[in-house]
Amino acid sequence: ECKTYEDFAAFVKQNIEAQAEALMAETKNVYKEPSPLVSLMCPDCLEKMRDISKPGKYNNYGFHGDGLATAADSMAAVRKYVYDEKTFTPDKMLAMLHANFKGYEREQNMLRYEGPKFGNDDDRVDSIACEQVEKFYQALTQFPLYRGAIHTMSILTITSNVMYGKKTGNTPDGRRHGEPLAPGANPMSGRDVSGALASLNSVAKLSYTYCRDGISNTFSITPGALGKTEDEQINNLVSIMGGYFAQNAHHLNVNVLNRETLMAAYEHPEQ
Repeated sequence: ECKTYEDFAAFVKQNIEAQAEALMAETKNVYKEPSPLVSLMCPDCLEKMRDISKPGKYNNYGFHGDGLATAADSMAAVRKYVYDEKTFTPDKMLAMLHANFKGYEREQNMLRYEGPKFGNDDDRVDSIACEQVEKFYQALTQFPLYRGAIHTMSILTITSNVMYGKKTGNTPDGRRHGEPLAPGANPMSGRDVSGALASLNSVAKLSYTYCRDGISNTFSITPGALGKTEDEQINNLVSIMGGYFAQNAHHLNVNVLNRETLMAAYEHPEQ
């Protein structure tokens, strides 16, 4: 039994390390196919007359993490409601998770919508996200890779967060079994309620040092939120992006659209 949050965090770390060891064991028998076309595009390969599948300058091996915000929100919920405020006992938290929150709908809503949530520039949860990224990376680097490759990691999902969510049980942040995990480095859907800048600030805290395969953030905003005229919208978006990347943020995929545009595209895809 974890009597303190520190005990719980240490238990999570042990599980991360165990999963990293199991994951690394699967890389031992990896065989990289020769790739003459890719090799022709790499100066180091041309200079040494060596295929990219052989050890050389371009020798890394990437891993990616799913559901970062799901994990951070969950750990923040455990710290707040189980250990700090003692709203729930550990046994009750486990009972709610095992019951798929059936009969605990009020408590589920509390976990889902209240308390610290990644994406609101709140260090109570943002610091947890940063810690888990570092711990996962450090756990991976304890094991050597095929061809002596360099460990790299990404917080990037594309759509795998949906499939992995179907295989992941209930989580302490109020998410039910089967629901998608957080995509990429994004906050969980609907939980970044403190504005666009706060959401971006949370993601910008993640260190590229541990995620050299990328930190994916898809950012959506309505045109009206950026200003009334097209010039205002462009200038404000440029300012937002400038502030984001000034914090050493890595990536931003921007969608400027509204519901009406999406519905029109859905109903008339030919236009």
